[in-house]
Amino acid sequence: MLARRHYLVMGFGLAAVIAIVWFSQEVMESPSERELVMESQSDFHMRGLNLHVSGEGGDAKYHVFASSLTHFPHNDTMSLQEPKIVIYHQGQPGWVVAAEEGLLKKREQQLELRDNVSLREGGGDAAPLQLELEHIIVDLVKKQASSEADISLKQHDVGELWGRGLLLDLQNNRLQLQSKVRVRYENF
Repeated sequence: MLARRHYLVMGFGLAAVIAIVWFSQEVMESPSERELVMESQSDFHMRGLNLHVSGEGGDAKYHVFASSLTHFPHNDTMSLQEPKIVIYHQGQPGWVVAAEEGLLKKREQQLELRDNVSLREGGGDAAPLQLELEHIIVDLVKKQASSEADISLKQHDVGELWGRGLLLDLQNNRLQLQSKVRVRYENF
């Protein structure tokens, strides 16, 4: 009888310890804390990304360069350092977009670029049109870009525009500045 009580007391004690441990983990590890831990865990890291994406007919759609890429499986996003994207139009470089940091959301195929973002028309360094801003979202499928940031637009041999916010159709080369637009023309 004494042995039976001993096992019964040990069983209740063990159950109490398990319940305390389980409860303390639930209290200490709320869902938002678990999500933060999962988001910060990457499953792979790559240096020197050079990715070519082509359409069904083999024509170039875009070309992505980055000094490094880190993939986060929790939300299927990729963090890019020093990204540069060449977006093609009818097989020719239409726009070149570069920044210090980028985040590629694979599900939406959107590239969010921030810090010293520059866009220039065409493939050459002496682009006729250059945009500079701090933040932009590029939809790689629709070939559109949008931002609510302050913008500086320089047009070679014409002048400069400033404004806030833009909508840019990268396929048809249509730019719409949203507000606070100012212009300075150069006389030649």
